[in-house]
Amino acid sequence: MLYLICIFISMSLIATFNCLPVGAYSVGYIVFIDISSTIAVILIDATVAVIIRYIFPLSLFEADKMILSASKNEKKLLEKLGIKKWKDKVPELGGFSSFHKDRIYNPKSVEYLKRFVAESNVGIICHVLGGLLGFSILLFKPFSMLLSVCLPVVIINLLLNALPTEVLRYNLYKLRKLVESYHC
Repeated sequence: MLYLICIFISMSLIATFNCLPVGAYSVGYIVFIDISSTIAVILIDATVAVIIRYIFPLSLFEADKMILSASKNEKKLLEKLGIKKWKDKVPELGGFSSFHKDRIYNPKSVEYLKRFVAESNVGIICHVLGGLLGFSILLFKPFSMLLSVCLPVVIINLLLNALPTEVLRYNLYKLRKLVESYHC
């Protein structure tokens, strides 16, 4: 819900600021491009997630094949930035892959923890790619014609993807330590 509120507030501010100077574009057209570019980046995010999660085998994202977790210093920095206070407010959409990552449900199962790590790696890659590929809409008309609308939309998309990326990386650091403790 918080993300939807952020998206609607952002869309409203972007449209308002672009409608203030009387220019070459009508209010209706600016609102249309604002809504269209927002939908476009959401579709890119969703497409990336579906491709990564359902086309590539989960085995590609196992702990021993990927190093996506935060480093010890990065973990400390995230804690200084208050991640423990805001990480639970970032939506977790693991239900789309039938694996929720909002909390560890079976901490004593090594197989479960390995799956948790793999699913977290998938999430990180999806968010990073989705955030970066959102900029691709700027290559197409009419989005490239209204950069004052579309550039803020893709930057906000990048930021909204960065938050869950950092939460996943932060949690992955602890998950890896937990998995390593079972291998001793």
